[in-house]
Amino acid sequence: MLVENKFIYISLPRCASTAFMASCVKQNLDMKHYNSIYNIKNQLVDINNRLTNNEYDSENLTDFDGKFAHAHESIRLLKEKFGYYYDVISVRRNKYERFISLWKHVLKKFYEYDLNAFNKLSKFTMDEILSYETSDLRSEETINEFVEIFIKKNKLNVDKKTKTMLKILITPYSNWHNHDSNIIWFDFNQLDKLEEWVSNKLNMNFKLINLNSSNHFDSKLILNDEFKEKYDSIYLPYDEIKSVKTLF
Repeated sequence: MLVENKFIYISLPRCASTAFMASCVKQNLDMKHYNSIYNIKNQLVDINNRLTNNEYDSENLTDFDGKFAHAHESIRLLKEKFGYYYDVISVRRNKYERFISLWKHVLKKFYEYDLNAFNKLSKFTMDEILSYETSDLRSEETINEFVEIFIKKNKLNVDKKTKTMLKILITPYSNWHNHDSNIIWFDFNQLDKLEEWVSNKLNMNFKLINLNSSNHFDSKLILNDEFKEKYDSIYLPYDEIKSVKTLF
């Protein structure tokens, strides 16, 4: 998204992207997405808890992810719409930790939507979760096909939002950042540097707010060598620059 017509932020799942967007909302910053339906002003039309004078506070943002649609748009699309001369920033996180965190976030969505599906998925083993192959991720169409098969095979009751979460789960992250060499990266464990950069860029005191986490949801995924090997067997061609193609 384009922030204050000053820089582009690439929103990567489970890389503090929801917190970043919510922080921009809280501080009344102007944000523009590739798809304008995700712009906050447009989303407010369908939200009943519009606040007086269009102001926001931390209490109203505790369920930000539940109230607002959170978009993940590729750097290619954002540059095509807004131009090629903006600074571009994003947050980098350990790929294994990121995937496990995203799986827990998927479990959270199913917990909120369908407890039976949540109870079933929370018991899934690594091989049941990572049941796809590299070729299944080569395009938007093949990703959609696998998700439909996964839903049918496991007899899951899903709505549009939970289906989208499953698609986001398996989508290679390079689909969004395209390995663009001009991205200014900030480490997930050093978000104070991100705050400092944005503060300097916008000449203001920018602070990330804390949002509810999904880390308390139990999962069968364990960050060990077996998981790393399995993950890399699927995603390494997309994680390596020489093998990546833009899919979306």
